[in-house]
Amino acid sequence: MRRHKLLALATALFVITLGGAAFSSNQTLFVQLVDFDPVNELVWGHPGANPQTVASYQRTDQTAHLASIGLQFYPPGPCRGQVRAWDNLVAQSGTTGVETRRALTVILGHLADHQCNVITVTDPTTQPPLLIAIQPTP
Repeated sequence: MRRHKLLALATALFVITLGGAAFSSNQTLFVQLVDFDPVNELVWGHPGANPQTVASYQRTDQTAHLASIGLQFYPPGPCRGQVRAWDNLVAQSGTTGVETRRALTVILGHLADHQCNVITVTDPTTQPPLLIAIQPTP
C-alpha cells in the first residue's frame, strides 16, 4: 500500500510539472473514475478516492492525455488492459489527432466503467473544472 501511495505522489509531482505548475490556480488530484459522458466530455470521479464525494471535470480539445507511470504496478484486471491500450495510443500518436482522440475517448469510458484511477490537473476556477491533463495511475 505504501509503495502505491509513493508512486501516486511521484506521478502527481510529474503531472504538476508537465501540466503547467506555473499557473498557481491549477489543482492536481488523484481521482477514482466513476463515469464519463463522451457527448458533453464530462469526466466524473471521486476526488482523492473519497467515495463520499463525486465531482465532474470538463475535458476539452486542449486536455493533455499522458502515458501512465507504473504500468507494472497494476494488478491483473480490466484497468491494466485499458491502461496498456491508452499507453500504446499515446506512445504511437502523441496527444493530438482526431483518430487518437476518438480512441482515447473510448478507452476513457472503459476506465470509468471499471472505476480505474487517474491523476488529473484541473483549473478549479471554472465550473466544472477544466481538465488540463489526465494520466492513468495504479
